[in-house]
Amino acid sequence: MVWREPAAALQSFFTTIERITRDNPVTIPRLQELAGKARLGQITPVEGQALQSLKTQATRQGRALGAVVGF
Repeated sequence: MVWREPAAALQSFFTTIERITRDNPVTIPRLQELAGKARLGQITPVEGQALQSLKTQATRQGRALGAVVGF
């Protein structure tokens, strides 16, 4: 698809990015907190599950954003 209007193309790009981040939220501060605890060996099993879930969400979001940027 060839965009005739660069402003419309740019708006579409950012709208898509916003939708992806909204649909695949990642709580970065919590992810960093849990990752720090894991590095120190101070993570509980429940926190470990939460960390794994956040890592999965971050990977999903990253792949989706990468696909949009690559397109």
